[in-house]
Amino acid sequence: MIWLVQKAMKKIAKQPGIRARWKALPPLVRRPLAIIVLLGIAAAVASVWVYAANICGVSEPKERISLTLDLIRTLSALIGGSGLIFIISIYYKHRETELAEGKALSERLQRATEKLEAKHEEEDKEGKRTLVPNSVVRIGAIDDLAQLTKEIPSTRWRVIDILLEHVRSNLRLARPPQRVDGVSVTNIGDLPDITSTEQTALNVIIDQYGKCSEEDLRSIDLSQTNLNGAVLRSAKLSKVNLRQSYLKKANLSGSDLSGAILSDVHLNDATLDAANLHGADLRRALLMGAISTEKVILSKAKLIQANLPEIWFVDADLSGAWLSGADLTRANLLQANLNGAVLYGTDLTSTDLTEANLTGAKLGQAILSRTILCGADLSDVTKLAQDQLNEAYFDEKTILPSTFKHNAKKLRKRDQRDGKSLKKNYVYDPQEDKDILQWNEDLSADSSAEGEKK
Repeated sequence: MIWLVQKAMKKIAKQPGIRARWKALPPLVRRPLAIIVLLGIAAAVASVWVYAANICGVSEPKERISLTLDLIRTLSALIGGSGLIFIISIYYKHRETELAEGKALSERLQRATEKLEAKHEEEDKEGKRTLVPNSVVRIGAIDDLAQLTKEIPSTRWRVIDILLEHVRSNLRLARPPQRVDGVSVTNIGDLPDITSTEQTALNVIIDQYGKCSEEDLRSIDLSQTNLNGAVLRSAKLSKVNLRQSYLKKANLSGSDLSGAILSDVHLNDATLDAANLHGADLRRALLMGAISTEKVILSKAKLIQANLPEIWFVDADLSGAWLSGADLTRANLLQANLNGAVLYGTDLTSTDLTEANLTGAKLGQAILSRTILCGADLSDVTKLAQDQLNEAYFDEKTILPSTFKHNAKKLRKRDQRDGKSLKKNYVYDPQEDKDILQWNEDLSADSSAEGEKK
């Protein structure tokens, strides 16, 4: 009997899959399990042997059934015990594997973190050797972290946090921008563009953040950092915190920054083609010379006291945006949608609003000096005074509020009589200011005459 059991065990052990699983078990589990399995097999064989011997000498059906049930119970107990032991062994093996993998992962992350701060000696112009960042080693570490997220997706946020800390520690502003009379000023000198190392780190952050599910999304803090010249094309960074950061000449084309915190941010000369800034907080932001040749979405954005002179936002969506106290002098908002926008005290001097949609906009105390409103729709605007409108330029295609129709006709007639045909590419002529003053005097005289008739 023993010989038969040994022969069966050897045959089973020759199977490559079983042998590998057997050797993978911990020694403390493997030895007792082998003994229990052998004892179980021996007990099962003995039970069957006893059953066969007893059943042959019993003629009563009830006794036969009783012996059969005893055999079934004995075999069930043996199988159940063996199964329980097997499950326990698998559990311990799983725990041991988890601990080993966790340790290896921690060591891998630690090595990559250390490489992110790698430096090497370099000789300067004066012959002095100084330690400078080793960009080759650092970029290699960033690539290793990116590869790790592919192998183990659950490490995504650990990698993002490591790279965020690296970017913040290397690009943190020495002191935050200060404000003078409520306006942001650059008081920390000219800042360089970000290096290739930090750009590579940002690329990985953007890529991994974009792969997060809605439930797993968290806020990313990049406030008070120098990101001048950064390329953030098609970045999905909704609700990111970029407060008081510098993004001069940054490329944000196609990026999703909806709901982002961008208060006091510096976006001068930035590219915002087809960017989504819906509901973003851009209070007191600087966007001088920012460009968007494709539709940028700024609907319901907070642009209160923002500095936006000379921006080029053609066909921009500014519906419902808050622009109170903002500076939009010489801005190009051709065909922009400003439906329901709040423009209290907004400076629109020399702003091109040709064919813009201003229906329902609030224009209380807005400065419309030399503002081009050719073909614009100003129906249902509120808080607009005649004195404001008298300083603007418009043509016969301009749709004015019903309360301004009478004076508008006179202005248009005056405009046509003097041959002043305003076009999209308008060039300011100081002589036209004198013409506006003359028009205002004529309007006042006409209004007085009509008042006396009534």
